[in-house]
Amino acid sequence: SAQLSCAMNLDETFVTRAVTWKLDGGADITSGITTSTSDSAYTSVLSLSTLALADAGAYTCTAEYSHSDGSNAVSLVGTIDVTVRGFETDPADTNVNLGSELKISCVVVGDVQATITWTKDTSPVSG
Repeated sequence: SAQLSCAMNLDETFVTRAVTWKLDGGADITSGITTSTSDSAYTSVLSLSTLALADAGAYTCTAEYSHSDGSNAVSLVGTIDVTVRGFETDPADTNVNLGSELKISCVVVGDVQATITWTKDTSPVSG
């Protein structure tokens, strides 16, 4: 899973009218978005519950502001690049004798620290 955050600082002269998320400039993303507002910031978070290769790309957060009197609309745009990688080659079936050791590697490349969880038949595997 991944959470992409887009935060905008606010002051009393501008109000946020709308925030939109897009992937690679396509249609607006409409699900998985939560927003919060504090005295000085407006935050929009896009949550991707399960990552697939199709989720890779440039995510764009666009915030539209207007002056508190309704004039002078302004758009601010931020882009977050997300890379999702699958297996370079599909792993081959391997037979291992009961009690023998099997080593499986996982390499993660990215700009943020990843948490890796191994499961077998939907149950966590330790070690």
